[in-house]
Amino acid sequence: MENNEKIKEQETKQTGKVETKEDINAEQVKEFVKKKFKSASIFNFDKMLTPIFIKWIFIFSLIVIFIAGIVMITKGATARYGGGGQVITGLLTMIIGPLVARIQCELFIVIFKIHESLVILRDKK
Repeated sequence: MENNEKIKEQETKQTGKVETKEDINAEQVKEFVKKKFKSASIFNFDKMLTPIFIKWIFIFSLIVIFIAGIVMITKGATARYGGGGQVITGLLTMIIGPLVARIQCELFIVIFKIHESLVILRDKK
């Protein structure tokens, strides 16, 4: 009888299948859940998607800034009276705008880097 129990125990260790309720422990449940739901990490919010979008937002904002700068310059250049201020504003928009957009996107990325570091620290424990 003891021999059959040892054989069942070895089979359980090799296959990972649990025969009785007493053999189930918390670690096996955690491993099972991790294996089954690893592909569904998008629903668990384990992986952040926003950093990918931040790069696209930066590119989009650069395009919008340059278009706005060009529109200001052309409107100022074609104005009958007092268009010089608008030309200067358009030039400043094209120079300072990308810097402001870059700083803003970097601040968002820093927040997500902090999150990644905290997740690494949590997983080490």
